[in-house]
Amino acid sequence: MVEGQAPVLTPAELFSEGLVEDPYPTYRRFLDAGPAHYVNYKRGAWAIFSHAGCSTAIRDVRLTAKRMGTFLLTIAPEHRTEFAELMRLFGLWMLFIDAPEHTRLRKLMNRGFSPAVVESLRPQVETIVGRILEPLMQVAEADLIQAIAYPLPMRVIAEMLGIPHTMETWLLACTEVIAHFLALPISTEWKLCGL
Repeated sequence: MVEGQAPVLTPAELFSEGLVEDPYPTYRRFLDAGPAHYVNYKRGAWAIFSHAGCSTAIRDVRLTAKRMGTFLLTIAPEHRTEFAELMRLFGLWMLFIDAPEHTRLRKLMNRGFSPAVVESLRPQVETIVGRILEPLMQVAEADLIQAIAYPLPMRVIAEMLGIPHTMETWLLACTEVIAHFLALPISTEWKLCGL
């Protein structure tokens, strides 16, 4: 590797077997090889493996969260018109907005997550956790990430927004599809949740 040049990773190198079960050896290997790595996957991305590097990058004003234009470029030209409105709507999400607008919106949202507000949600969260745990009482073993950690935040948010419990499965499916789309925009799985 030429000095000063970032190593280029393939998805197979980064997303190797065993990554989910124990990601730390992979993280350590790439951190030892250099602070930043370009991952050659679809539209390309940078992987930073140290806390200090991530903290520096996230505060660097030369970097932007506005990346919907990049997503649109990964879609075949003949389909871009279909996705243009979706990209515009995604561009309104806080995830894709830079400071100072992001900071203003975050401050407004923080009021809804004050210690007093969070404490007032305790009974609802305990009820949700109880509903999640109930079917687990009938099995000998379970994947706690899949069974509890994955659905719990969405179910709490749905409760806060007054969304009926009957829509939870649909919301989880939509969440998966959106996450998949943001990783791989030309997916046909939008039909799974009726989008």
